[in-house]
Amino acid sequence: MCGIVSLIINPAFEEDRGTAWIEGFAIIVSVIVVVVVTAKNNQKKEIEFKKLQEAAEDGKKVSIKREGVFEQGQKFGEVMVGDIIQLKGGM
Repeated sequence: MCGIVSLIINPAFEEDRGTAWIEGFAIIVSVIVVVVVTAKNNQKKEIEFKKLQEAAEDGKKVSIKREGVFEQGQKFGEVMVGDIIQLKGGM
């Protein structure tokens, strides 16, 4: 908004009308640059977060007691009726 207002007001009131638009144009360009850089940075962080989240999900292993024997390394999706799950801190 400040860039648009500056583009309108500066040429109307300044003596050198040929260069009065530069300030408003610079404001608009700087805002666009900041928005694009921030969006790219956020996109990069989101991709990294998804990779970390997938790695964390893959690392979740449980101990399941099936038929009297504890089995290691199975995921929660492989639990069957009658299984006993050993819960640990953070689960």
